[in-house]
Amino acid sequence: MRRITLVSMLCLIAVSSWPSPLRAQEPERRPSPSFAPAPADPDSAPCFDCDPRRKYFGLASAQLVGAMLVPWSINKFVRDEEFANVNPGTWWDNLTGEWVWDDNSFPTNQFAHPYHGSLYFNAFRANGYDFWSSSIASATGAFLWECCGETNPIAPNDLINTAVGGISLGEMLYRLSSLVLDNTATGSERTFREIGGFVVNPQRGAARLFQGTINDVGPNGPERYPSWLGGALDLGYQSIEGTSPKDTSASGGLIRFDYRYGHPVADMAGRPFSTFAFELNLITDGASPRIEEAFTHGSLAGRLLGDPDGPHRHALGAMLNYDYSNNPAYEVGMQSLTGGLLTDWRLSSRVGLHTEALARGILLAGIKSPEYVVTGEGRDYDYGPGGGARLDATLQVRGIGSLRAGYEANWIKTVDGTDSDHVLERALVRARVLITERIGVGVGWKGRRIHSHYASYPDEVQKVSEYRAFVSLAVPRWNY
Repeated sequence: MRRITLVSMLCLIAVSSWPSPLRAQEPERRPSPSFAPAPADPDSAPCFDCDPRRKYFGLASAQLVGAMLVPWSINKFVRDEEFANVNPGTWWDNLTGEWVWDDNSFPTNQFAHPYHGSLYFNAFRANGYDFWSSSIASATGAFLWECCGETNPIAPNDLINTAVGGISLGEMLYRLSSLVLDNTATGSERTFREIGGFVVNPQRGAARLFQGTINDVGPNGPERYPSWLGGALDLGYQSIEGTSPKDTSASGGLIRFDYRYGHPVADMAGRPFSTFAFELNLITDGASPRIEEAFTHGSLAGRLLGDPDGPHRHALGAMLNYDYSNNPAYEVGMQSLTGGLLTDWRLSSRVGLHTEALARGILLAGIKSPEYVVTGEGRDYDYGPGGGARLDATLQVRGIGSLRAGYEANWIKTVDGTDSDHVLERALVRARVLITERIGVGVGWKGRRIHSHYASYPDEVQKVSEYRAFVSLAVPRWNY
């Protein structure tokens, strides 16, 4: 699944450089495809991606069940896994038995489960349902798999990671697939865009195929035209140095994609995920790139403060967050909610400052614990809820570059694992200098400190420093 996500992001990078997603005006007129007739004016055709959307409940339900049947069939008939031998008896045992925190590896629980949840979410999102209805589908799919897709007892961590992480990744992938797809396109461009949309969001690609809209020409939906769109692709070198009883250093090539959909302040009061930040960081310290860090922070609700047309803009906002970090020195995955004040300060015609002051409520976090006894598939981390806060500021000088600095602290109380609680601190600084309008060079530093308090062991403190140097490409423009 991690390789699928990597391919999806590379596809997104290529399509994001295409100029059409930034055009919020009338769709460009193109000749009709040879394989399907098109109306003379695409705008005269129905907009099947616009509200109110037609709902396909039967198809959505079938795709949700299909998202469970495919992995179950692989486990049952290809891998011959014992836990796939389900029947009504195992279903009843799971429904009436005790819940048990499972012992899967960190990537399985913190990455694979949320991605699987995004398939449940998009089974309904791609079939005409809104964000909130699709969120119910994500939770429903998570529960159905836990009770009926395997013989293992229901795991609370899997329910939360699959359902909540699936919502975050699901809506993000739905909106990114809207940037790839183009209902006004025809011919070979339409074919490549439909393939790209399927790679980014398989459930939406399948839905368009079964709905019969995969070749239909007409207007695009509103998700394809966010008020603001920008990102940066960084290529360079990364070094990770950590203090631990084991060797936690790593270094290698850096591939980092940082993206912003929607204006982080002005769109905070819009529909869920009208604005979101997405980051994917890969490190090539082995035979192939692997995900070192990924996150999605999307708006849920907000309120604009003061004059929206004034020199400074402010908003109170609430966001849903998915965070994943996995390197030899640092292993943390979180599902959380944040809320607070976001502001854009116009200091001059060329200088702007974006600030965020947010409180965090952690629904569930998994954090690597040096004292945890490794069990099962390879679990070496504690689970628990918690809270925290984050401060962040980005100074931008048009035509010159940007400087970002941030600090956050989080506290996690272990409910399954060692008898402990963990305090996580992170500070970062990143500078980018522009060489041309779309090319720049930069450096970055990120420091982490994890203070673990144990009931039965001495306290432990781990420190991690990350150094990065990179060349940047704006795709299609620089983000915040």
